[in-house]
This record gives sequence, C-alpha cells and structure tokens, in this order.
Amino acid sequence: METSFVCGELISYFLRSFNHPEVECLCLYNKVVAVRNLFLNLSNFLAWESWNVNIVRDACNHEVIGKYIHKVQFDELMQTLDLPIEELEKFASDVLERFDNPYVDHQVTSIMLNSFPKFCARDLPGVKTYLERKGELPKGLVFGLAAIITYYKGGKRADGAEIVPNDDQKIMDLLKDLWETGDTQKVADGVLGAEFIWGEDLNKISNLNGMVKLFLDLIQDKGMLEAVKTIL
Repeated sequence: METSFVCGELISYFLRSFNHPEVECLCLYNKVVAVRNLFLNLSNFLAWESWNVNIVRDACNHEVIGKYIHKVQFDELMQTLDLPIEELEKFASDVLERFDNPYVDHQVTSIMLNSFPKFCARDLPGVKTYLERKGELPKGLVFGLAAIITYYKGGKRADGAEIVPNDDQKIMDLLKDLWETGDTQKVADGVLGAEFIWGEDLNKISNLNGMVKLFLDLIQDKGMLEAVKTIL
C-alpha cells in the first residue's frame, strides 16, 4: 500500500467525520498532520524490534506499543495544537478507532520511507512547540527520533529479516559513517548537527542531545521494546 493511498484514505475519512464548520480548514489540516506524525514515528519503532507487528491495527492493540501510541497522541501531540481539548480527544479516539478497523490493513512499511525529512517537516515543529509550552522535551517524540536513528543503523529484525532503510544517499552515508564509530555520542552529535537535514543545528535545542543519546543507549542495551517501557 503506497504512502499517498494511506494518507488519502486518512484525509478522506477525516473530512467525512469532521462536523464543526465554524473551525477553519487549517485546523483540520493541523489535526491530520499531527496524527500522521505519530504513525511515522511508530513505523520506525515497529520495524526495528516488534517484528510480528506489521499493521497499525496490531500496533494499537499491542500491550506496550499501544501505550506508546496513546502517550504520544494524547499526552504530547495534542498539547501542541490550538484546539479545544474535548474536540482533540474525540478526534484522537476516532483515529484509533479508524485504525482498529478489522477490514482495512494499514501496513506499517508503507510509511517508513524518507523518515528524516518527514520528521523534520512534521514532528520537529511539535517538539519545539511542546518544549516552549511545557518547559521540557516530549519524551515520546524524542524517543521516536532515537528509534529512527537506530533503524538507520540497519541490521536484522528479531525474525532475521534484513532492515533496509531508504532515504537520500547523503543521509544514508552520514548514518552509516556515524554508526561505524560505535559511539552513540558521536551518532547523536552528528545526526542532530546535520544542518543539511534540519536546516539548523538541533544540538542547540536545550537537552535534546542528551535525551537522544540516552534513548540510543537504552535501545542498544535493552532492545527497542524494553527501552520504550522506560518512558511509559
């Protein structure tokens, strides 16, 4: 299933279910993008460790991953949108219900391509907004970034399948060189400092470097699934 088809399905569904004409279309767009952000991060997280979870419905119902989804969607993404909390909660619940549809299999792999540019465009603004409003970084979203970085290390999934990232060659080369150092501090420094990806040096964002390195170390030491439990 292609990414454009998945996004088209989502947008079509949201437009049909949205019944508040007094809210501008831009607000609806913000909702669509925010929810899509979650599943971008989630797809990379699933790809690395939860090899038996290949569709979003199973992820939503997973004992651990489901809690991660709820945390990022309700506790973090919703805090970055300027809409009534009751409306956001209803919308978020509708999204989860949509992905729980037993007749539609939303493949995780369909939204895994070009993860760094997607994170930059769709998730990074949320990280900054959350930090500005709450005075701290959103752990779920930052863990998602660490999961993406780990995914680009390559290797094999728990079932033995090869992990093959797909992105701009310059990004692929950067991650390959950084991971070959075997030093997660250098990995964090190099990825966050890659201005050709972000358009800025993310090492300048307060505490981001330290949190990314912490999560990278946890993932390396405990594995993805055990590592994510530390923020739930």
